This record gives sequence, C-alpha cells and structure tokens, in this order.
Amino acid sequence: MSNKNVICSSKDDNLESIIEKIKSGDNDKKKIGIYSMFKITRPEYTTAVNISLQIEEPELWKKIKKTFYPSLWDKIMNKLKN
Repeated sequence: MSNKNVICSSKDDNLESIIEKIKSGDNDKKKIGIYSMFKITRPEYTTAVNISLQIEEPELWKKIKKTFYPSLWDKIMNKLKN
C-alpha cells in the first residue's frame, strides 16, 4: 500500500483542510471513512463540516446522513432487513 493515499488528522487542521481531505477520497466509501476519522478526532468541526458538505457535496451528504444520522424510517428499515 502506498503512503501517498494516506489521510491523517493533525492539530493544525481547520475547516477548509478537513473539507479538502474529505473530498480527496477516491469514492464515497473512502470519503465517508475520512469524515468518520474527523468526526472522532476533531468533533468541534462536525457541525461546520456537515453544513459545508450539505452545500458543496449534497449527494455525499445524503450518504453520510444516512450512515451517521439515520431517520426513524431508516432505523425501522434497517431493523426489518436484519
């Protein structure tokens, strides 16, 4: 595995760099993984990141919302599937 694709969280990250790193993922699964890392390591930016993604990447935001903030309907459907 090449190190050029590794995304890291640092204490110097700001909203702009976090959004840029999330967008740098090759596909939605990787972007959601990067979002998850920043949600854990930089929780103070979560609300601002969410708002930025809703505006800049609405399709990605829909997938993140379904994964991290499921509606009651999504929760019911997940229970029925399992």
